[in-house]
Amino acid sequence: MTWRLRLKISTVKPGLASNNGKGMKIEKTNLIRSLAVSGLLFGSIAQASTPVAVESVKTSSDSIEEKSKGPWGFELGYSIKTDFAAEEEPRSYSHSMSGSVSYKLGNGWSTSGSLGFNYQSIGNKIITDVSTPSFSPSVGIRGGKTWKLGQALGGSHSLQAGVKTAMNFSENSRYEGVYAIPGASVGMTSEFFDAIYSLSNSVSRSYVINKYEFSPTDGTINTRNTYRYKMGHKVKLVGNLSAHIGFGFRYLQKLDDSTSYSYSNSQGLGYGLGNWKFSVSHQNGGFTRFGDVDFWYIDKYRRLVSASVSYSF
Repeated sequence: MTWRLRLKISTVKPGLASNNGKGMKIEKTNLIRSLAVSGLLFGSIAQASTPVAVESVKTSSDSIEEKSKGPWGFELGYSIKTDFAAEEEPRSYSHSMSGSVSYKLGNGWSTSGSLGFNYQSIGNKIITDVSTPSFSPSVGIRGGKTWKLGQALGGSHSLQAGVKTAMNFSENSRYEGVYAIPGASVGMTSEFFDAIYSLSNSVSRSYVINKYEFSPTDGTINTRNTYRYKMGHKVKLVGNLSAHIGFGFRYLQKLDDSTSYSYSNSQGLGYGLGNWKFSVSHQNGGFTRFGDVDFWYIDKYRRLVSASVSYSF
């Protein structure tokens, strides 16, 4: 039996700029992010640009099944994110911690559960006002299967499918009336040149089970369905150092049948040292009313930079 321990904290800056460059409300986004960190959705590089958007954060439960040599896996993770386009001092940060336990059922089947905590800080001080709880707990459950498709077109390919749900137990979630966010996803990973280069594509859908049609926080119409597509490229550079770039597109359908779109791209580096893993990434995000997509859009209002560290055994 092999156990893995990973620590991951994801952070998002309070007052994150919206599509028009103004500060957006953080109460609702904090709630959604804390739901997402529990592992509901496939990790998406599509950045939310409206208060009602549902974001996903890649959690340790998404990768435990692939890395663990035994049937069991345990991970804890920490990462931090901030917006370098913001001019205020001291700087604001968003933090998220998560832990996951997984079990391989055999024949490509696996299941996992996760627990996450989010919190915001300004400089070294944790925000403790009513609208931004110090710690926002969430729980996620995931099940899925991987099929090895064999060799084709000079590479090896695999297909992944899974279902997830996330539940949040914070004061914000109770106020907003969000019960859970179930979802499903399908993805394909292809490796070439002895896994030096890998390409991943995935699509996912999530559904927000909400008590209210309109948010009690800001009065905006709530989201019903979220559809995502993401594409990622990863290249091994030297030793355990790798680089990655990616693109994501998100389509939101709200309870009044209105829709919105968002997309983003990301670039980053990752390094493994024994049981330790380190990563740093930069993300551009955008918003478009009509769904126009620019793969390498440069965001004028946000420069999101995140870093993470993990340990596994």
